[in-house]
Amino acid sequence: MATGWHASGGIRFATNRLELDHFKRVEGVAANIGFRMQIIGPDEIRRINPFVTTEGVLAGAWTLDDGHVDPLSACTAMATQAKNMGSTIIRNNRVLGIKQLPSGEFTVSTEQGDIACEQVVSSAYYRQEQEGGLIGIYEGSGTAEAWIEQGPAWESSNELFEPPLDRITPYLERVMERMPIYADAGIRRIVNGAISHTPDSNPLVGPAPGVRNFWLATGSGIGIAQGPGC
Repeated sequence: MATGWHASGGIRFATNRLELDHFKRVEGVAANIGFRMQIIGPDEIRRINPFVTTEGVLAGAWTLDDGHVDPLSACTAMATQAKNMGSTIIRNNRVLGIKQLPSGEFTVSTEQGDIACEQVVSSAYYRQEQEGGLIGIYEGSGTAEAWIEQGPAWESSNELFEPPLDRITPYLERVMERMPIYADAGIRRIVNGAISHTPDSNPLVGPAPGVRNFWLATGSGIGIAQGPGC
């Protein structure tokens, strides 16, 4: 099924010797695992992306297979395939409580009734603390992320949290310095999304401590890279 994947490639900049050394180390790892990556100079960077300025750039790490994905298409494809393999998906059904029985099985209480199950996998994402707390599991993760959609009109989106304009402004300014065309593009809307981050930026995957048959698959701070893999 189509997943909404658009391969575009990506270039990360090294502006000092330490960053360049890091690129060289990653390039060696990439060659061993079949990940396409090349270290390129400023002239090649400008050839690939003529809109970027390379002042102060020593080199770029060109990852040829990078891209972006439409999350609705990707989620729909995965959900459809899961149903084809026998899974049942129940939407808009909040979990109200989780109780483990003496047999080791669980009763999961929801707004649409109780569900009996032998295993529970919690992928509650930024609500992991809330859901895990229902059965006494507390994992360290926080929530902080914002993304910007550029276009001719301004619109603020307050779906989850107030857009953190003060926090993201310095990064926006750096983007505009590197890609001056962004400065004239305008901002269509700002979404302060709920992306969960753990202290070490690694996902929480595996058995939950202290509760048998309760599993975690959450905390994926880099959603499209970590989430489907988990």
